[in-house]
Amino acid sequence: MATRAHTTPEVRPSRRGLLSTVGLAAVAAVGWVRPDTTAAAAPAQPTSSPDDRLITLCTQFDDLERQIIRSHDEDGEDQDAEAFRRKLSDRQHPLLRQIVTLRSTTLEGAQARARSLHLWDTEIKHQGQYDDSNVNDALLWALVRDLIGAA
Repeated sequence: MATRAHTTPEVRPSRRGLLSTVGLAAVAAVGWVRPDTTAAAAPAQPTSSPDDRLITLCTQFDDLERQIIRSHDEDGEDQDAEAFRRKLSDRQHPLLRQIVTLRSTTLEGAQARARSLHLWDTEIKHQGQYDDSNVNDALLWALVRDLIGAA
């Protein structure tokens, strides 16, 4: 009796299998899959945040505050330096009015506002030492600390 050699049966692709394979290839080709699953995925586009305006205002406020701090460090207390800092401070006031008026609706917006407070209020870290007389300061520092990831 002759023995038959073991052969693998011919597999014919089904239409469903073919369509799913072609569909997945098309999805991968246009970058509709997670970026970590394809090497040629399109770069992510920046998304807009409802708090973009607030974040921008806080960034502008912080830039001015850094200039004021730098002026204190470099220029001391002479009259020209004081006049320069007053001009910077005058530019901060309209920004601050908008910062406190706008309501943050995202974590990023709240973090931007907390960073501004942390930069402006140099005493906030010291106020965060809790005792019965400074509950407001301690709670404020805890909130700022958590939002900005401070130690």
